[in-house]
Amino acid sequence: MSIVQTEYTQVLQRVKTWPMELRQNLAGEIIESLEADSAEAGEWNETRNARRCDLIDKEIDGTLAAAERIELELLQRQAVAHRDQVAPFPVEGARSLHAQLLAQRRLHDQD
Repeated sequence: MSIVQTEYTQVLQRVKTWPMELRQNLAGEIIESLEADSAEAGEWNETRNARRCDLIDKEIDGTLAAAERIELELLQRQAVAHRDQVAPFPVEGARSLHAQLLAQRRLHDQD
C-alpha cells in the first residue's frame, strides 16, 4: 500500500467519527473542489451521460458506493449546468405572471 493510500485510509477512519453535519459539509466542499477541477459544463458528452445513468441505476438498486455517490453528484451538477447552458428554462413568462398575481393581490388586499 502506498503512502498516499495509507494516509487516505487514516483520514477516512478519522472522518467517519465526525458528526454527520461535519461529514456532509466536507462532502460538499470536496464536490465543489472537484467541480472547479473538472471540465466545463459545455464539454458534456454522451459518455458522461451514460456514466451518470449507470450510477443512477446503481443508486436505485442500492449498490452505489460512497465514492460513486460523490461522482454521481458531480455528474448531476454538470448535467444541470449543461442543460442550463444549452436549453435554459423559459422563466420570463413565469416571472411576468407572478408579478401580475402579486399586483392583483395588493389591489385585493387594499379593498
